[in-house]
Order: sequence, then structure tokens, then C-alpha cells
Amino acid sequence: MPTKSRTSYYDECLGHYYLQHKPDAILYEEKYQFAFMRKEEVTSEGHKWPRARGDISLDIGGDFGTRKSYGYRHGIDISVSAAPPSYTGTNRYYDGRFFPYTSGNPVALTSLLDAPSLGSMIVAGTTAIARSNPVRPHASLLVGATELVRDGIPFAGSLGTRIQNWQQLGNRLMDVFHRAQRAPSRLSSELFLEYQFGFRPLVADIQDAIREIQSLDRTIEQLRRDNDRVVRRQYSFPSDTQKTTILHGANYGSPILDTYFYVHPGMLEETITSEVRKYFSGAFLYHVPFNQDGSWEQHRAQGRALARTIFGADLNISTVYQAAPWSWALDWVSNVGDTLQNIVSAQEDGLIMKYGYMMESQRLQNAFTLSNIRFTWPETDFTTQQSFVRETKNRVRATPFGFGLSVDLFTDRQWALIASIGISRTPRHLNF
Repeated sequence: MPTKSRTSYYDECLGHYYLQHKPDAILYEEKYQFAFMRKEEVTSEGHKWPRARGDISLDIGGDFGTRKSYGYRHGIDISVSAAPPSYTGTNRYYDGRFFPYTSGNPVALTSLLDAPSLGSMIVAGTTAIARSNPVRPHASLLVGATELVRDGIPFAGSLGTRIQNWQQLGNRLMDVFHRAQRAPSRLSSELFLEYQFGFRPLVADIQDAIREIQSLDRTIEQLRRDNDRVVRRQYSFPSDTQKTTILHGANYGSPILDTYFYVHPGMLEETITSEVRKYFSGAFLYHVPFNQDGSWEQHRAQGRALARTIFGADLNISTVYQAAPWSWALDWVSNVGDTLQNIVSAQEDGLIMKYGYMMESQRLQNAFTLSNIRFTWPETDFTTQQSFVRETKNRVRATPFGFGLSVDLFTDRQWALIASIGISRTPRHLNF
């Protein structure tokens, strides 16, 4: 994709330093010109906007990236002198802009940020598809039942599996109490792990199942209503915002003037704010085989599809993976579970996207504040601020079946689905 760069000035200001023996002419002077740059870089394949007359296509976007650096609130205008106006000797004056940190464009604060890697955006996009999938299972009954059979009831290892009466329960609790006295840290670790990875998931599965049973009619009606129709979904990851404050101590600001100008320096504080936002937008289509003619085959297909979509009660590669005892560790460092769920939805429910985009924006701001600096004249404290901002915005387009896939590997069935929704007008070619 072509890249275009542009550099311009967004804030130009002046400063004037001079020596004068009143009422005579100026003995010496220096004039400053401050200019702060804006940098911008855009990488795009070019997109047709506004739409052409009669164009009803849903997807008119594409891959896109932009990087910017700019600033705002650059200093204050002051008029100060090294002595009060009543002074009859040679006096020093400064009229113009005064900055808390710099009057230039330091590379560390104005260089463009690196764009996020394509791989990280593909991973995030795959997870976003799985979480906004309109036919994603609402509960995980099969996985929960498998884990219960395999691992047993939570806390069984601590309390025992066969408790026949209250006396036996009391004996087991006393045994736990004695273990807590002998090795409290070991017991607390065991109980925490039992609670975190045994009891909580079991309760969550039961709550999901009860919730879906209570709203079963509404869920089925929504699936029926959206069947074979475009379903637009958006998903936003929790934003990652970090804020750091650095106290640089005493500082005289910029430009630095003669020592005669200052009564005392100000205190320089820098606040660094970093924010990363990730969000997804897509338009899905799916097909659940709702019974049309009352045949046994359609009844069976409909029941299996609804059991899979609502309760997660279907034996497929996704449920087998989720039931594996090591799957949580693999999902901790990857998104294999999300990938498998997307594959199952595409194969079993005909899930396809008319468009899908993963977006990520980064913003890094360095804000400087110089407070309570005092000049000889006027006799007052000054506070001035200055901010440098760097931003990136990136967008990645998905294929109809997900992010990071090669269209050359699509099957004939996949190309048939693509052609059926109107995003391919020529064989084996996407209408992008």
C-alpha cells in the first residue's frame, strides 16, 4: 500500500530579548522564532468515498494506517524584566512566549510511534469474532459435565468424597482445621486452586444453563429472526490506560534567560499518559436449519443446531479442546480456543462475514507543567504548560471467514458461500 507523509507547522510564535538604558535606544537585542511541527504519515490502498450513486455495497473500506505527532498548549506569553520599571540603569527585558520544558522539537517527543504488528491485530481480531459471534454457544453444558466426571466435585480432595452423616462431616472439618495448623500456606493454596479452577467454573456453567432455560423461547426467537439475515456486531476490548508522573525538580523553563531575571525557579512535572484501544466491527450471516417441512431429518438438524448454539451440547473439535485439562494453559498464551470456535461456527452454522474490521488506536501524551516560577518583575508566580502527543490508528480487514487467512486456500464450498452473499462477482476473487 502507498504511504504519504506530510510535515507542517501548527504553532508559530515569537520572543524578544533586549537591553535598554531608558530613555535611550536599545543597546542589544535578540529575536526568537519558535515553530512546532506536526508530522503525519498515512498508509492506505485508497477507498471509494463518498459512495457512488447506486452503490449499495456494505463494505467500502480496507486496510489503513496513520501515524501522527503534534502538540498543544505550548507555553504562555509573558512580559518580564530583570529589574522593576523604576530602575534607572540598563535593564533587561523579555517579551514573548515562555515554555515549561522546550522551545524546540525534541526527537524523543516528536518521532512517530511504531504501528502495532499485523500479527497482534490478527490475534485480537480472531478473539473479537469469537466473542461477537451471533451463534456462539451461550452455555457449556457438555464441557462442564465432562470436567465434573473427570475431576469430581470441587473440594472433594479437601473434605472427602463420601460423607454419610453429620458426625463424619464434623470429623472431616476438624481434619481440615488440623491441616491448617500444620501447613496453613499449603492448605490455603489448595483451597484457592479448588475454588478458582473447580468451584467457580462449575457455578458459572450452572448459572449459564439456568439463564438460558429461563430465556429459551426468547433466544430461539432471536435466532429464528436473524437467520439468513445480516447481523451487525461490535466488540471493544477493555482499554489499556496507564498514567505516570515524573517530578523533574527545579527548572527555569525555556528559553533560559539571564540569571538577573529570576527570583526562584519553578517546579517541573511531567505526566505521561498512554492509552491503547482495540475494537472490532463486523456484519455476520449464519444459517440454522429451522424445521420447514416437518421431516425427521430437519427436526434432528434443528435440534442439534439449537443444542449446540444455546447450550454448547455438541461433540465437536471446540468442545473436545475446551474439555481437555490443559486447554486453559494454552489459552492463557494464545487464542486457540477462539480459533476453533470460529471454525466450528463456519462449518456447522455457515457463519460468514460480509465485512469485518479490527481497529487499534494508540495515544501517548507527554504533558509538562512548570509551576510557581517567579521573575524579578512583575512580582508574581507564573505557571505554564506544554503537551506533545503521538498517535497511531490502524485498521485490518478480515476475509469472509476470519483474519489472516489466504483466499487461495478457500474450498469450493467457501467460495460458493461467498458468491451467495454477493461479495464475489468473478470466480475465486473477492469484490474488495
